Amino acid sequence: MYQDKIPQEVIQSLTKSERKVVDKSVFERKNLLPLTFAPSDILNGVCHIARDILNARTNEDVITISKAITWMLYQGDRLLFALLRFDESDRDVYACEGRDLYFLHHYFDLSTLNIEGLSWAEVFAVLALMQCAEVPNEIEEELDNDPLSQSLKQSSNNFILFQQAEIADTIARAEVLADTQINHKKLGSAGGEEKAKRIEPLKVEVINRYLKNYTSYSNKKAGEIIDAELTNERHSLLLLSVAEELNLQFAKWIGAFRNGKWKMPINS
Repeated sequence: MYQDKIPQEVIQSLTKSERKVVDKSVFERKNLLPLTFAPSDILNGVCHIARDILNARTNEDVITISKAITWMLYQGDRLLFALLRFDESDRDVYACEGRDLYFLHHYFDLSTLNIEGLSWAEVFAVLALMQCAEVPNEIEEELDNDPLSQSLKQSSNNFILFQQAEIADTIARAEVLADTQINHKKLGSAGGEEKAKRIEPLKVEVINRYLKNYTSYSNKKAGEIIDAELTNERHSLLLLSVAEELNLQFAKWIGAFRNGKWKMPINS
């Protein structure tokens, strides 16, 4: 939604960064198996949802993904800083790991992790498990009634409440992305011709905008700009697509149009 507001030099410096291996994930630090560890009681439901999304993955896969998440959030700090710097309207918006990662997911290629068929829904499910693993099951020892002990207890309770809010945000994003992926598969199995007809109004809108304003841009850049425009306008035609990355879908449509593989309907 905000990608067009970030200077290209900031994005380019990020994409050229070499991915470094994170020493240890939270699961390794706490000696936990991500797919079986027991969270605090209130987070059992969250872990069940996350693990259901990750049903095709192993503990080793989840640990690899968790390290990639840590690296992405670290690298993405520059993009988030650039957004706040160039868009004052976003400075008061509540920030959390789930929202940050959702903003950043436009800039990272999951295929480079070499985990077959990895989806962003699974990445967010792993983030939810990481956050659950950070929440202590219980206070290990009784605290005294002196001011320092009570202050520590209050700080611990505040952390747990804050973390629960972050986890709720993250698992909600994972569920939405998973549902989108399922719907996409259902639509694909229903037949390509019906799908093409259903989504054609959006495709026409994209190509019309491309022809009107962006023929001097590359397919990828034009797709990014048009995606940002339609998103900022909350355009109703966006509901026709279930693609996770609309900017890439738009770039493909523009390429198909330029190569003569798709033709505009007359009087659209």
